[in-house]
Amino acid sequence: MVGMLPFDLPFTVFVPSEEYFQRILEPKMVSGVKAIDGNFTKEVSMNSTSDNTIAIVSRILGFSAVPLHLPSKSVPLNDELFVESLSGFRLQLGRDSTGVMFVNNISCEATDARRGQIIVHVVRGVIMDAGFEQSVRHDEDGDLE
Repeated sequence: MVGMLPFDLPFTVFVPSEEYFQRILEPKMVSGVKAIDGNFTKEVSMNSTSDNTIAIVSRILGFSAVPLHLPSKSVPLNDELFVESLSGFRLQLGRDSTGVMFVNNISCEATDARRGQIIVHVVRGVIMDAGFEQSVRHDEDGDLE
């Protein structure tokens, strides 16, 4: 997902953890991002004929990529910061009293990794609007978080 952005521009991306990528893309694709020593490795197994998968990943990227550098330390502690994603989707960022960062009430499991100029934060969920969430629901409860 991060590889779809140019490396030389200041973006911040809130990517779903491997578990949530699997949930939203099953059975089309098993993909993920793992944090290893503050860096991220891509584990992508994408069927090149799966236009649906590419469309879903592109749409998620639109909701979760911000054309700004937003390291976790720039997000206020016990307060909120509002930014717009590439698609115009409003993101609410904050950190709790323990320093854990949240985006739209989804906690981050890893923060501040870099891939070129891109800052990557891994979240425990998928950032998307309600309409798109309805179109990709998979589990019995209909909940991806």
